[in-house]
Amino acid sequence: MPDQRIRHYSPGQANPRRKEEEENAPTTLNTAESSEPFTTSPTEQGAATGSSLVRPTISPSFVPFLSPSALDSPHPHAPPTASSTIREAIADYLEAEKAGHVQAPGREVTSTWRILYFRAKQLFKFYWAGLKLLKTNVQDMRALQKGRKLERWDLTRRELRFVERTQGDLIRLIPFVVLLATLEELLPLMVLYSPWMLPTATILPSQLLRIKAAEEERRRGALLELGKHIKGISQATSPKGVQDLDSLELNQLCRALDLGNFAPDFWLRRRLSSRLEWLRGDDALLRRNSDSSALTIEEKRLLLGQRGYLALYASPEQLYSDLTEWLYRTIPESASSLTPNASENDNKAVLEQDTTHARMLTTVLENAVRTVESHVQGSSEKEDDE
Repeated sequence: MPDQRIRHYSPGQANPRRKEEEENAPTTLNTAESSEPFTTSPTEQGAATGSSLVRPTISPSFVPFLSPSALDSPHPHAPPTASSTIREAIADYLEAEKAGHVQAPGREVTSTWRILYFRAKQLFKFYWAGLKLLKTNVQDMRALQKGRKLERWDLTRRELRFVERTQGDLIRLIPFVVLLATLEELLPLMVLYSPWMLPTATILPSQLLRIKAAEEERRRGALLELGKHIKGISQATSPKGVQDLDSLELNQLCRALDLGNFAPDFWLRRRLSSRLEWLRGDDALLRRNSDSSALTIEEKRLLLGQRGYLALYASPEQLYSDLTEWLYRTIPESASSLTPNASENDNKAVLEQDTTHARMLTTVLENAVRTVESHVQGSSEKEDDE
């Protein structure tokens, strides 16, 4: 008769049968753990199971663990206003505290200095969490690059933009870490003066909204100046190349496309040509996936802003209309007559670079004229109301 006695195992002693069952059991992913902000990267999961590369899932948001994104709202609110830069930074922190992105001090914390110390500590934790997210992003970026090289992955637009964004974050990482280790209290102020020094994963949502609002105002001013110039000289917005732009058009176009205009004209023309070529490649990725509903509202706002549209406070319907207009207006005539059976190489052969750039510039110029007309109409309605 077999031995039926119950065997007891101490905490330090392993059950050999259970150990054997656990080794033979299939590997499963705990969904509760996968919902946490910082989990094992897909690359590490693939290495643990001994399988080939695992394609990571890329979030459309800049900072996935800070949801919901302010830019993804159908009607985003304006960033909190204040009388000074320091008060704006404080307002951004309090807004993040209210949204739960950083922990608020408890009722037991009453001293002013203890409150300041607590908030500085929470801000440090937020930046540390952003650095951990950046580490995960780097692992996912390397997995995408390795999969593209070894397994011929065809990366989507979202994945390509993620790789570009992560590479930019790595460049910003060195000055950010230096400031974080020395003067962490100045980081909220730094985002107002030099946001390019902050990795995207370490920007508070209200700070990101403030950055985009400042870009929108500069873009609006550039479009108004550009539209008034075109209307003033009674110039039709016929297709023209970068070399055909006068100095004022060149400067304002660079401002409208967030390229800056503090450089000689020859350098601005080179910078503008590079941006138009980048947009041409980005448009090709957008046209490859004709269903624009796959794009989030945040993605539409960002990509339309890169194309000179005032998209920060636009409605979802207006975003869809502007994106459809851009993709339709900027495709060359030769490419619009292609048949669906044409190969990708044939499409690239007939998409003439200069023609595409000219159509892009024409679309931005016409958008500038419409901005002036809308501004005049809005001013007239405001005067009538008064």
